[in-house]
Amino acid sequence: MNNPHYKAFISYSHQDESWARWLQRALERYRVPKRLVGKEGAFGPVPARLRPVFRDREDLSSASDLSSRIQDELARSEFLIVICSPAAAKSRWVNEEIRCFREQGGDQRVLALVVDGDPHESASDDGCFPGALLASDEGTPREPLAADVRRYADGKHLALLKLIAGLLGVRLDELRRRDAHRRFKRRLAWGAASTVMILMIGWLLYMQATTRAAAQLQHANTEELLSYMLGDLQRLDPVTGIESLVVEEPGYGPRYEMLAFAGMSRDILMDRAMDWRRSGLDLAWEGERTKALQQFRDSHAALIELHRREGNTGEVLFELGQAEFYVGMIHAEAGNPEKAQPHWIRYGALTRRLLNREPNNPRYVMELSYTLMNLGALEHQFPVPDVAKSLQLMQAAVQYNQMALVLEPDNPEYQESLPTMLAWMADTRLMECSLGDALELRQQIIDLRRELLAAAPDSAHAKSKLAMALSGLAGVQGQIGLGDEAVVSFRESVDLFSALHEAEPENEEIEWEMHYRNSRLAGMYLAMGETEPAGSIIESMAARISELEDHSNATSIYWQLEPTLFQLQRAELMLARGEDEEAERTVRDSFDRLLALARNNPDVHETLDALAWASFDYWEQFGDYPNGVLELFPDNFLPGPENVQSCSVANLAARLAVTRGEDAVAREFVDHALAKGYFELRFIEFCKGYGLCELP
Repeated sequence: MNNPHYKAFISYSHQDESWARWLQRALERYRVPKRLVGKEGAFGPVPARLRPVFRDREDLSSASDLSSRIQDELARSEFLIVICSPAAAKSRWVNEEIRCFREQGGDQRVLALVVDGDPHESASDDGCFPGALLASDEGTPREPLAADVRRYADGKHLALLKLIAGLLGVRLDELRRRDAHRRFKRRLAWGAASTVMILMIGWLLYMQATTRAAAQLQHANTEELLSYMLGDLQRLDPVTGIESLVVEEPGYGPRYEMLAFAGMSRDILMDRAMDWRRSGLDLAWEGERTKALQQFRDSHAALIELHRREGNTGEVLFELGQAEFYVGMIHAEAGNPEKAQPHWIRYGALTRRLLNREPNNPRYVMELSYTLMNLGALEHQFPVPDVAKSLQLMQAAVQYNQMALVLEPDNPEYQESLPTMLAWMADTRLMECSLGDALELRQQIIDLRRELLAAAPDSAHAKSKLAMALSGLAGVQGQIGLGDEAVVSFRESVDLFSALHEAEPENEEIEWEMHYRNSRLAGMYLAMGETEPAGSIIESMAARISELEDHSNATSIYWQLEPTLFQLQRAELMLARGEDEEAERTVRDSFDRLLALARNNPDVHETLDALAWASFDYWEQFGDYPNGVLELFPDNFLPGPENVQSCSVANLAARLAVTRGEDAVAREFVDHALAKGYFELRFIEFCKGYGLCELP
């Protein structure tokens, strides 16, 4: 195993082949968090990807021994993952593969995944561990450490993370912390401009709104910029009040006393804090938010006690900041931004303490940037977002990000943030319906993404980011009414994702991205009245989207929502072709699924947003809303005409006003959008069709 070709070899009984396929796909498409890549793990530097993974497809039933090919592949594999079940325990070949891998020096690199059976009944028919896994090289019994995918054990997600932590040679809690950050940021940024995370107006003005100026600033006037920003940082008032932090929820005081911290040593107290955190993470993955919150609060309380004893040591400050993050995370994921906010403010204050001590540490600078980012993103979860407040938070976040770039100009993570921030800025401009600014920013992003791809022409990451930027540009072009230009941008985006899919045919995330952009292209054709190219695209995707939905991750809202919206698009095509009866069936079925998603996920804005748009289409087709749909929308779901900013929100609000017979209110929303230059094709068709605007 000096130069392994495979990251892992999956050994399994062919009765468990579906689990082996799932595991191979999950491992090969997993992207290691950027902050871990290159870090020294137990088995060397942490890689960016876990591929390739070998899965035996050979039928060994008639063989008398392991084939030479299998032995060669085992020798070329860094790890062996055994899928454990009663069938695997009885399989001669699974046992032989374990024995062969150990003989080749891989004894410390064998991982186990339980999918069925009883881990504690090795001698019975229900036992799941193969005999070769239960005995050491010396023949003494051993109890293997295994991840367990079953719902009452680890569950799929945690079991997968356990295996990945083993393959990377990192602690599970470290991997899960990064994964939690990433999942939360995806949740905030997913799907719509209403969940935009970063605003950077101030920085763009400072940089004269040009990407090239930002790049040049990394090399010019470095000393002056550092002096300015570090001076600002050093003049910040000291953070006070940390010593008196307590959890203020009712009933917590008696529990704080019950924890009996006074009798614990420093090391025991830290161990307890980490144990409670790990328990909280386990409960959070299982969806037990209330129990998880209690564990995170106990961990937080233990770290408060440590801070009282030790003061501002680096370890305590960092872990206390993480404790504040996790308590806030539970509140944020439960849709309670007002409860999350104070915890994340303290998270930022603690991070700033670290930075005050080491102002030239770029990692601390970026940690504070991320904190400000989260606070700005959280502002958008409030029923009435304070865009100006979010702007101030994000402006500071971008300034710290730029400072990190000056401190470490070759850091790829910091470099990557620039076009990403510009993209969020473009979406923020759309929230204000500043369409010209959004278009200019999107064009700048395209230029920068093309330069990054030219510097790394074989980079799949650079290609996917350019593809996403192109679809973002197409979205703005569509809102301005530039249909032909939007089609060109969508086509290039689809072509890039198609090439990536061809290179990685088993990567379903890439395939979803390709289909999503293709669906948006079809939607643009439908809006332009070009039924034939729209139909060609939709029909070519229909069967595959159904297949992907059938074996996708059923816990992901994204993988449930997008296929449903695709079916509504198919219904639109059917109506355009005069297939009214089939269209009606498809609309009703899709609407029932949207209703179920909204009822089961009331805190996920995307489901309510999709349901609202679909509700107007349903009303147009059937003349009424289905029973119970209106009660799902909170009173403050949409702003009034006097408060609306986003043109897409004005578009939706105008449609729903029409369904209530409030044409005068609908006209106010329409006038706002038209005055901003919003000429999205379906919107123009709507406002003309209902006599809400006078356009040629």
